[in-house]
Amino acid sequence: MEARFKIFNTSLLSRHLTLTTHKTKTSPSIFPYRYQRLPLRKISSTLTRFSHSSIPPNSDPRRFFSSVTSSQNLNFSNPTNNLNNPFPSHLHGDSIVWNPASQNGNQKGFYGGKKRDVMVVLLGWLGSKTKHLKRYAEWYNARGIHAVSFVVDMKGIMGFDYGRMLEKRTTLFADQLASWVSGGENDGRERCLVFHTFSNTGWFVYGSILARFMDSHVVMEKIKGCIVDSGGAEPFNPQVWAAGFAAAILQKHSSSTQALVDIGGKDKSEAKIQQIEPSITEIVVLSLLEKIFSFLLMLPETNQRLGRVLNPLSEHQPCPQLYMYSTADKVIPFRSVEAFIEEQRKKGKRVRSFNFGSSPHVDHYRNFPDLYLSQVDEFLNECFDTNRPQMHVLSSSPLEV
Repeated sequence: MEARFKIFNTSLLSRHLTLTTHKTKTSPSIFPYRYQRLPLRKISSTLTRFSHSSIPPNSDPRRFFSSVTSSQNLNFSNPTNNLNNPFPSHLHGDSIVWNPASQNGNQKGFYGGKKRDVMVVLLGWLGSKTKHLKRYAEWYNARGIHAVSFVVDMKGIMGFDYGRMLEKRTTLFADQLASWVSGGENDGRERCLVFHTFSNTGWFVYGSILARFMDSHVVMEKIKGCIVDSGGAEPFNPQVWAAGFAAAILQKHSSSTQALVDIGGKDKSEAKIQQIEPSITEIVVLSLLEKIFSFLLMLPETNQRLGRVLNPLSEHQPCPQLYMYSTADKVIPFRSVEAFIEEQRKKGKRVRSFNFGSSPHVDHYRNFPDLYLSQVDEFLNECFDTNRPQMHVLSSSPLEV
């Protein structure tokens, strides 16, 4: 049984937060950007809600890493044949939504649908809701692919149980995926999986699921493709963790979610793109989060748990991969994504990639819907084309805007 112990002394943490806030008020030099003038009570409320909710006195801050890195032994017995809904709502609430494929899509035989039954697993970004993934699910459904959406609720990480319920949900979800794909159709069609992940959170959950599947060669070989949207970079960088959490906390008020502003010019060749500058609230939240994650990521247990997720992602990818990212992403550094892609190619993995250039974090579909879907469509066609021994590797330049 795993030993648990208290990491944070709450009095020291409170003193640290007090000192940080005091320094923020008296040292404007730490804010290198112009900022909006916002009520101090709003800043105080944001920090208080984060500090008291995410690090309660009797909880272990490492539970988040545990929640996406559990690797208990799997039991794939008694596969379910309930195609109506393999993921009962009473077990998952609103965190998982099942969207069955349309019969019309099945009849058209997209991606060899007449020979196989495909499910795409949509793994959302931190703080997303299943409704945000609905448009992706509908596109897959129209092509005869079942879709199941899994999201990580902020309350599941920042509540007083600090991720224990999330860990249980992830474990149950992985078991249900394995149970479904281990079954078979009455008409003899093979069941298989495709993963479509968003941001590093969805990517980590995918890694956790892979870690659970690795003991079963039968399940691993039924994973036909993985699409990584705005993820796959710098898992040990506290700035990346801080940016992701800040975007989830501030949501629409985060500069990382804002579209780039075209400030114009005399002609198109002189047009310039201006990044949205963060508010003082965002800067303070980022500073606090970066300090917290700088500490958490140095813990040996954290390194061990993240390593358990990263090992299958880095070394044991069982399928072709598609990475969709952008130079303008303020959460996930694009050069780090490209470095990971290059590592995968050197290991002989089948990889495609596309840089959308100007679209914000996890916003490529909304900015370039036709181009986004064409990339997914081409990728899936190659994943399910058994006549192609090797996937064509696409290396793209940033999209012109």
